[in-house]
Amino acid sequence: MSDHPTTTDSADGALTDPSLLALPKAPRRLVRRITTWVLVVLFAILMPLSLTSIWAVKTVTDTNRWVDTLQPLAEDSVITNYIADKGTTLLFEQLNVQQQVADLLPAVAAPLAAPLTNQLEHYTDIEMRKVVSSQWFKDFWRKENTFTHSTAMAILTGKTPPQPSTARQLVISLTPALTQAIDQLDAKGVTVFNPIRDKLENDKNLTLQLFSNKQLKAVQGYLNLAIKFKNVLWLLTLAVGVGAVLAAVNRRRGAMRVLGAGIISTLITLAALTVGRSFFVSSAQPDAQQFATHLWDILLHFFRRLLVFSLIVFVIADLILWITGPSTWAVAVRRTLRTGSRTVAEKTGEAYRSERTTKAIAKAGDLAERGGAFTRENLTPMRWAGVVLAGIFLFFTSTTSGLWWLVILLAIYEVAISIPTWRTAAKARAALGKGDPTKELEDSMR
Repeated sequence: MSDHPTTTDSADGALTDPSLLALPKAPRRLVRRITTWVLVVLFAILMPLSLTSIWAVKTVTDTNRWVDTLQPLAEDSVITNYIADKGTTLLFEQLNVQQQVADLLPAVAAPLAAPLTNQLEHYTDIEMRKVVSSQWFKDFWRKENTFTHSTAMAILTGKTPPQPSTARQLVISLTPALTQAIDQLDAKGVTVFNPIRDKLENDKNLTLQLFSNKQLKAVQGYLNLAIKFKNVLWLLTLAVGVGAVLAAVNRRRGAMRVLGAGIISTLITLAALTVGRSFFVSSAQPDAQQFATHLWDILLHFFRRLLVFSLIVFVIADLILWITGPSTWAVAVRRTLRTGSRTVAEKTGEAYRSERTTKAIAKAGDLAERGGAFTRENLTPMRWAGVVLAGIFLFFTSTTSGLWWLVILLAIYEVAISIPTWRTAAKARAALGKGDPTKELEDSMR
């Protein structure tokens, strides 16, 4: 005797096994599951690349973002002190200060030349720190980075700088700060550096190199690809994510897997930034490692913020899909929320338990049910309406961040209008699981 329930076909009276009818669907389900997982893994790989591309293109090609990214360097005491120390060392390297001090002293006081030079170097360093901590230096820093942005972009992308450059290095000239300190020292009676003022200004000896040549070579190729394929990469990432959801047997669960992949890849990227930070700092000179630490943190501030924002969006969206699902824990959470909401409603007073309020709540529930039914009946037109509306807004959006926001809002809209269908399908599956398979098959064949 067969273990499977059978039904009788009304046309010929033949016995039909429901499990045999379901067999052709099994290979298709397996293919869809494999396709979904492949796309989910691909989405996890593409997502951090897409976010990195968006940040890199926005930071390098946009002058305002470039200046805003570098501006905090002029306000960080570690950075400014490092610049002041470099400037003071350069001044004393360019001029034999100790010999000049010795020439001004009597022969019997010649041994005092060394300690006096040390005191003068300390005093000069204090004046340099005052210069680089002033508002003048902040304004100068902003103007300098605005002026040199085109050169920096060319160097970072491996192209020929528009301005003459003997060394293809990403450096910022700080000689004006050096001459400003010499002028302040001169006003206070320290004139020992006046002879080399014009020479320093013409030679532009004081520069701040942000990246070494080795570091530049590592990013030049990637930045070229990021700029060249800036739109293709995030559109491909979106297409892979949507494809994974559409290919899934259970689309709500497929969407959760895509979002979970986004969460994991974003966390891995944040961890990679921590590892990269240690390599970046260790590659610097021992006396510049503290400078390199602050430089890394400031330069990647916007990228880290983009990653954190993306992580929050993924987590919230995934949590919403999980709570609306049929799992035991999700049902328990919804039941707890409903119980809690009823308790809160009871504690708000008699006004919320009045007949008028009850009717209003019932009416709202009825409207919500009608809205869900309308959405289920018109799901395809509503999806196309969202795509068309997004296409219209696309003509008014010219920035990458605007396009990214448009994609996020479109994805949220598509998920929102699909929730009623997913819940109905979940209820149908639950009812099918509780009912008699033979009866369900008979009903479907009538």
